[in-house]
Amino acid sequence: RLRLVQFADAGTGVQPINLRPINLDEWVFMALLGHVHLDEVLARVAQPLTRPAISFTDTQRELIARADAVEAGTLRQISGSEPELRRHLAHGIAKASDLYVLDAGLLEASMIEDVAVRWNRFALLSRATLLLEIAELSVGESAGDDPRLRAARALASRLEGSVLVSTRTPLAWGRASLTLEIERPSSAEQRALWRNHLEASGVQWSEALTLGV
Repeated sequence: RLRLVQFADAGTGVQPINLRPINLDEWVFMALLGHVHLDEVLARVAQPLTRPAISFTDTQRELIARADAVEAGTLRQISGSEPELRRHLAHGIAKASDLYVLDAGLLEASMIEDVAVRWNRFALLSRATLLLEIAELSVGESAGDDPRLRAARALASRLEGSVLVSTRTPLAWGRASLTLEIERPSSAEQRALWRNHLEASGVQWSEALTLGV
């Protein structure tokens, strides 16, 4: 765990470790003062997702409840044909914590270890949730050779805390995981979502029908 969450460096030398000077990273120092933000490395590959005013269908709430019930450290994989629906569900799973998205296509093999250490440190201090997104992969045996998938698996194996993965189709991760498959809401569910959204905005459903919504 100390390897994956690094806050300070005692350096090297002939002196016993308890006598060496402690080098505290500037970012860590500022974070301890309450100024927690993405550092310059994470900011190149991850970005915050603004939480919209959203509501959920009964089916989506059931998926969120399943995600809440798993043991800590379990990777939760959201699969489905529509990326925006996957993000929608991710917001529900993240709840009040800040949600950040990281595109696996931006990862290079040489940076995975560094990104993992920096994210684990950031997540521990900020209680943030990471959504690791993987763009469409080729179907068939060649998908296993896709560099985005290799990078995503390498990063996921090093991440701690609350981690979500967004993919079109379920994938194997080599660690404890839960797959949540989300589909487009039915017409009845979409109508219920509209009603909840309008009434939360102060518009009566009967008025909306009169206006042709």
